[in-house]
Amino acid sequence: MQGIDSQLIDLPAETIPAPDKPFLLYVGRIDPVAKRLPETVKLAKAMREIDNRWELHLVGGINESTRAAGEAFLESVEDIDWIHYQGYVSDPALAQWYRQANAVVFLSDLEGFGFPIAEAASMSRWSIISQQNTAGIEAGGTAIMAIDPEHPQIGAEKVLEQLNRQPYPDAQANLQKWSDSAVAYADEIEKLL
Repeated sequence: MQGIDSQLIDLPAETIPAPDKPFLLYVGRIDPVAKRLPETVKLAKAMREIDNRWELHLVGGINESTRAAGEAFLESVEDIDWIHYQGYVSDPALAQWYRQANAVVFLSDLEGFGFPIAEAASMSRWSIISQQNTAGIEAGGTAIMAIDPEHPQIGAEKVLEQLNRQPYPDAQANLQKWSDSAVAYADEIEKLL
């Protein structure tokens, strides 16, 4: 299962190349347009303008359908010393990335079942989402920070203020399980047909 009932939380600790300073984690396919990765970079950059210790770590693979765009994006950020692409990682490594991240970034507006958001909530980590992403709000419950990706400076201030006030969200025992969420989404899709 992937969600509040994520099996990731039960995996043992693993050594990963995480920094010893604060970092944002992006989990998902490297699809710059659909996943709003340029906006993710702008948010991290705005956070660094306030506190230059922040890093951005990207975890995920590249689909064949978006390979050219994904590779071009990664090439555009490869010389930025505070952005690190980890590629596809094992489940134990992914669990450790969640454990060590300060927050997870998922700025997609329209797509996404919300796995990274629900997984972050299950690991008691904040998810920074687009205020347009209703799936993210459902998946993350009160463990989300909704921002406008078009205004990274305002978003950075909001994120840092929340992290300073409460570094980790409260346990999310009231969130749906993956299977419950899947049924709810299927019902909503059926209504549209």
